[in-house]
Amino acid sequence: MRIDRFISTNTIYSRSDVKKFIKKKRVFVNDKLIKDSSFQIEGTEKIELNKEIIKAHDFIYYILDKPKGFISATRDFKHKTIIELIPEKYKHLNLKPVGRLDKDTTGLIILTNDNDFIHTMTSPKNNVIKKYQVTLADNIQSNYKEKIKKGIILKDGTITKPGEFEIIDDKKCFLTITEGKYHQVKRMFAALGNKVVELRRIQFGEYKIT
Repeated sequence: MRIDRFISTNTIYSRSDVKKFIKKKRVFVNDKLIKDSSFQIEGTEKIELNKEIIKAHDFIYYILDKPKGFISATRDFKHKTIIELIPEKYKHLNLKPVGRLDKDTTGLIILTNDNDFIHTMTSPKNNVIKKYQVTLADNIQSNYKEKIKKGIILKDGTITKPGEFEIIDDKKCFLTITEGKYHQVKRMFAALGNKVVELRRIQFGEYKIT
């Protein structure tokens, strides 16, 4: 494993942060100064950053039913973050959100210290499904299903990948997509001439909540 990846996985620092520390001569493996962020380790060595020993954590996967009013971040000076919602015994493990939910969106979000898992779940090429329960301001129109199946042209000209649409009642539906563009669900229904008033994610990949 690369030294920058190991330290990033087991601390609050990003890989770019670790590269900066290496340039500043603050990373040691078995008391040897490391000058290359791609330096390979087994994970059993004595690894030091800023004179503190870094130990490997077990991978943790924490599924959270996010309420409104919390942002999908680990730190923020203005808003409450989802880290405040996890038990105290997990907070030292440097869990990071897998993707994001808007502040006013509720539902399933995963936190983990497994960077490979985060990449697999969020990489666009993997087409990981995200299923939402959507409440709209106005009644659902008969052409929504066909348009979503073909891909919606957003107001900026972007075309979404085909999605699946299922009606619950006049103003509620399920929407399943394999992308995660900025405010995508809200923008899709805005392009259809409607407005999302409630949004809840109920599935992310194989993980589900009710």
